[in-house]
This record gives sequence, C-alpha cells and structure tokens, in this order.
Amino acid sequence: MLVGQPPFETATLKETYARIVSNKYALPSLASEPARSLIRVLLQPKPEDRPKLDEICKHEFFTSGYMPEKLSPSCCYTMPKFVSPVLSSR
Repeated sequence: MLVGQPPFETATLKETYARIVSNKYALPSLASEPARSLIRVLLQPKPEDRPKLDEICKHEFFTSGYMPEKLSPSCCYTMPKFVSPVLSSR
C-alpha cells in the first residue's frame, strides 16, 4: 500500500462498495505526482483501459529517482535508509 490506506475505504462497508462501483476515490496530497499518476491509471474502471504489467513496470513511478543496487536484509523489518551516491561522492 503506497499511502497507508485503500483508495475506496470509508467508515461503512456500504459506502465503500458504493465508491468502488462509482470509481470515486481521493488521491492523497502527500503522494508524489508520479504516484498519483500511477494510482489513476491502475484504477481505471474498465479493465481494458488499465495498463498491462510491462507498461506498469515502465511507469515513471518505477523508473525515476534513486534506485539502490541492493537492499539490506534489515529492510524486511525496518524502513531502509538510503544514501544517494550523488550526495555521498561530494
């Protein structure tokens, strides 16, 4: 989960289902624009309008910014701490 809660979740199950059927959801302002764009394309109401897996992998959300070569095993139980190679070479 990208932002900590499902996109259609509400206080009641009935309202949640109504939002799913009507495709009404709120994009969190704390999410980056690439994240918001990815959410929009993934939540297209018609399945045929949603991107294929290879298109998702090529989305800006997954292809921009710092990408570490590997992750520490500690990432399984705690948030990773990244040091950008650009910043560490200064």
